[in-house]
Amino acid sequence: MVPEGLLPTLTLALVLAAQRMARRNVLIRHLPSVETLGSTTVICTDKTGALTDNRMRVVELMLGLETVTTLDLDQRTQLADSHKEFFRAANRCHSLEDTSQIKGGALLGDPMEVALVEMARRFLPGSSQPRRCCEAPFDSRRMRQSVAFEDAEGFVLYCKGAPETVLPLCTDLLSSSGSKALDPKTLGRILEAQGHMAENGLRVLALAVKTLPDVSRPPSDLSDLEEGLTFLGLAGLEDPPRAEVPDAV
Repeated sequence: MVPEGLLPTLTLALVLAAQRMARRNVLIRHLPSVETLGSTTVICTDKTGALTDNRMRVVELMLGLETVTTLDLDQRTQLADSHKEFFRAANRCHSLEDTSQIKGGALLGDPMEVALVEMARRFLPGSSQPRRCCEAPFDSRRMRQSVAFEDAEGFVLYCKGAPETVLPLCTDLLSSSGSKALDPKTLGRILEAQGHMAENGLRVLALAVKTLPDVSRPPSDLSDLEEGLTFLGLAGLEDPPRAEVPDAV
């Protein structure tokens, strides 16, 4: 067996194992992977669209410092009145293509942004959309997106992204009782709420707003203006697993 017969014997053993695994719907391209799979105890896999429906929805909100876990019809009017700026930010800060004017149309783009916009439009139905001026798009380095709009009061910047990149840019917090400084104690409560959402398997986004200084024309670079923001709240989104996932596992 050693050394001439070892290689074909080992190859034959792996081939027979691969055949047995193929009968159980396991596909192997490289024979050494059979040995690796045989000793695997934990598999880490991408889930969006593979293990999930890829249909995200908002299930939990932190509006100012108020946590909301039941987004039912009875609360919509009250929350929309007291936290209108949060829902405006969710409705305006995105890169979706709106084909709702076309028969059978829908929002096309990132499912996470679709979920935010659909949630915002349930709370602010028929809200007007001012003129969109410019955008600092999301990328993996910034981990946030900013969009500027021009309304009757001037230019307004809305920012959305990972809390760890948005919160350091915020100096104030807007709640139902008004605006106040974002002190360390308040920041701790926000981070605690973020951790709670993450522990429950939710994807967490922070939203913020800023009224831009008096300018006669839209700013050319929003990334230079992403400071001194007012924190509006957190959105926790879930992507439910497919029904067949338990059997696959």
